[in-house]
Amino acid sequence: MRLTRKEFLLAGAAGVAALAPRPAAAAGDGVIDVRRHGARGDGVGDDAGPIQAAIDALPPGAGTVLLPPGVYRLTRPLEILDDATHGRHGVRLVGSAGGASGGGLGCTLEWDGPSDAPMLRLWSRDCIVSGLAFRVMPGRRALAAIDVDQAADRTGACTNNTFEHVLVTRGRGALRDGIVIGRRASGNAELLGFSDCYFEDIEQSCVDIASTTGQSKAHRFYKCAFARARVGIRQTTGSFVTFGCSFGYLTEAAVRLRSITDYIAINESDSEGCARLLACDGGSGASWAVKISGGRYALNALAGDGRFIDFTNGGPLLIENVLFGENVEPRFRIRAAAAEPGAVLLSLGNVFPNDQPYDMSGRVRLVALGNRGRGPAGEVIALDDEIAAGVDASGRLALATVASISATAVKSQNLRGAVTIAGASSTAAVVFDRPEPDGHYFVSAVASGTQGRPRPGATRVAVAEKTAAGFTIELEAAPGPDSSVAVDWILIR
Repeated sequence: MRLTRKEFLLAGAAGVAALAPRPAAAAGDGVIDVRRHGARGDGVGDDAGPIQAAIDALPPGAGTVLLPPGVYRLTRPLEILDDATHGRHGVRLVGSAGGASGGGLGCTLEWDGPSDAPMLRLWSRDCIVSGLAFRVMPGRRALAAIDVDQAADRTGACTNNTFEHVLVTRGRGALRDGIVIGRRASGNAELLGFSDCYFEDIEQSCVDIASTTGQSKAHRFYKCAFARARVGIRQTTGSFVTFGCSFGYLTEAAVRLRSITDYIAINESDSEGCARLLACDGGSGASWAVKISGGRYALNALAGDGRFIDFTNGGPLLIENVLFGENVEPRFRIRAAAAEPGAVLLSLGNVFPNDQPYDMSGRVRLVALGNRGRGPAGEVIALDDEIAAGVDASGRLALATVASISATAVKSQNLRGAVTIAGASSTAAVVFDRPEPDGHYFVSAVASGTQGRPRPGATRVAVAEKTAAGFTIELEAAPGPDSSVAVDWILIR
């Protein structure tokens, strides 16, 4: 089977697995080449009108607009509108090469229009934008590359749109936001998919999930890169998940959250040159979880307060199997704090750049298991396993290690032990392997077993002479000949 050049381009750009032999595409079969409507792609002529004419010539509810290689100058926004007048949905806007790695610009839409408008208004659903680069001409400014929203007459939702192999950059001009989602929508703006997209050199946010309805949910970012902006992904409400994404040189945060109204996850990603990986605007009592799973995050532009993760929402924050930096960074902290009932921080199997990674100020419950850190010389060390409740009227309850229990902010170095007192002796000294921070601790000691026939009183136990180095266990009476008493003790701070 031989494919026409047009069929070959469509198969490569839109991901079509196989095409049956057919005559060359004509305007009536749903595939329209913008050159048929006068687009030149030379970077000089105004191609906004011809490209819009190609979009408007599509049959209702479907169709593909094909842009061959070139630079298409735009003086006004392109519009794909699913409203009462146009009814455009299921549209494919397909270029030949978008330079998704930040490299080649084989097919570019270049903005030469007003500063208060986006380059593309995608006020529709079920559309695909593929193989295109968006950039701004010198001396010009765009409000956004793509504005995804509900049509002005609000007849339909803007859901299930897909962006693949798309490059968004300011070029030599200025670009406020990359893609804005649902800023005006009163209904659903959900299920958007981003694959192999690259965002760079943007003033504010690479992607701004601006919807305030809570119905901008279940967005997916797969193998996307966000570089040189204030924020990579900014979320107002709703949810999203990232897979294998890269965040680079973002001066505020890779991800900034406001009100968490659904599940959010950052999976198998990496960052470099970011002030923070995760930050929050204010806080909320939301109970939805946020997960950071897998990945490597460099700390070469850490925020001044050291909080690489600053989480102030009420839901659980789960961090697992993450490498935070490869060198010692004593300033590094993770904060999770919220108003009552507080935040929940679960830290499992991570590697941190110091031995004190948690900022426990505020109301927080912490579960930390199987983590490692770094000592002053950079050596990898095992961190304490810890279960803690934030400071409140009852104090702080913590299982600092499997070898200690602590009821104050000071961790005890020793958990439990046992001694045997026999014969004429009524005392035994306990010497700690590691000294305690001080002698202000409590010891509970009980007789756990006997041999022979200990004298009356030999199983009544007391503790005396507590110091940082150890303490003394005393029996009311010596066990006597051929007799002994075993005593178990546990230390509590």
